[in-house]
Amino acid sequence: MTTAPIAPRSYRLPDLQAVWTHKPRFNVHFEEAAAGSQEWFLGHNPLEGKLLQIFKKCGGELLCAWVFPYAGLQQLRTACDLINLLFMIDTISDEQNGRDALATGMQFYNALKDDSYDDGSVLCKMTKEFKRRFFPYAGPATSHRFLEHSKNYVLGFAREAELREQGVVLDFATFGPFRRENSGARYVLGAFGYLLGMDMPDEIFEHPIYMEMHLAAVDMICWSNDIYSYDVEQAMGHFGNNILTVLQREEGIDLQAATDLAAEYFQERAATAPRRACRPSARSSTRSPLTMSWPWRPGWRVI
Repeated sequence: MTTAPIAPRSYRLPDLQAVWTHKPRFNVHFEEAAAGSQEWFLGHNPLEGKLLQIFKKCGGELLCAWVFPYAGLQQLRTACDLINLLFMIDTISDEQNGRDALATGMQFYNALKDDSYDDGSVLCKMTKEFKRRFFPYAGPATSHRFLEHSKNYVLGFAREAELREQGVVLDFATFGPFRRENSGARYVLGAFGYLLGMDMPDEIFEHPIYMEMHLAAVDMICWSNDIYSYDVEQAMGHFGNNILTVLQREEGIDLQAATDLAAEYFQERAATAPRRACRPSARSSTRSPLTMSWPWRPGWRVI
């Protein structure tokens, strides 16, 4: 489905946090972890000009403190590094076409999976430094999933750039699974084993209850992000990769109606979490990984 840019309109933002009763917590290691990650990131001078100013205002470390309240200092610092690294990749690829975005993504992915890979880029160097903090403390199952999610994330945002270049908006059925990958949400949530200090086996990660909860959390992150960031994204010409645009085109409705519909879907997904986690079939071994995704729902809109 092709489209032309949507004329900007005012719209009323829903209070998504009101439907989520989980009490937010804040990580006590925030200041130390944030300072270390900022020093590391800025020390490489990976961004300049407008992009550097955007980075300084984005608050990635603050996000991590809200959504990873249980992480120790080392784990929180590594999470901050990952979020900052992903911000850098996202910022760069937002200005690229499909081919160049894929090239950027493969620099990142190859540096993660191959110790011998070195193309001399700043991105490669930073990725290798990150992986030295992450992989030694992540078990084999967590590491394998992390690499798999890395590949899916790279292919996702490269495809996003390609669709942006072509001026194409996906239909709702196609957009949902696509958005889960290109947003990076599944990618970050897949690192929970590292943050918990446990190597979550595939039988838990792929358990139907865990997977339903996992995808519900991912959808809530994506939809809330799309709702709150729509105005900024459409101003940049990135209107296509947003659930509000998809719903407007597919349902033939205006911006406010699309926002309300997305909010209804968010509420439906929010109801999934407590209901599924409290079922007797949610074994104790799955409850901790399940509930640790809950801070992401209110935490995502803190920034």
